[in-house]
Amino acid sequence: MQKHFFISSLAFVGCLTLFTACNSTQSMFKEGISKFDKGEYELAIKDLRTVANANYEPSRTNYLLAESYRLSNRFELAAPYYKKALEAGNPDPEIPFHYAYMLKASGEYAEAAKQLEKYLASNPTNKV
Repeated sequence: MQKHFFISSLAFVGCLTLFTACNSTQSMFKEGISKFDKGEYELAIKDLRTVANANYEPSRTNYLLAESYRLSNRFELAAPYYKKALEAGNPDPEIPFHYAYMLKASGEYAEAAKQLEKYLASNPTNKV
């Protein structure tokens, strides 16, 4: 009986911990979005990096991180997050364009050209 109670208690504490961790990650994600929307990019980056490390909504989190770095003129730091957003399946059609621009700014011209070609193929009416 004591063994059953111990296992049940342990399972309950584990579930409670998991729920609390998920809730705090979700809360931090919302705070990061709020800070991003206010143009507080450095503060948004701090929250969103924590969220990204928890792998919470990777498509959107990595996109917002990339945008935060881009909008604060840190192009080299933005590029890896655009790549992660693309790999996570973010549907925003502008990501390949911004990713290409960040790669160009970082001196990675061949990969920038590939990403720009990808962007132009998916947006044939856009004359970049």
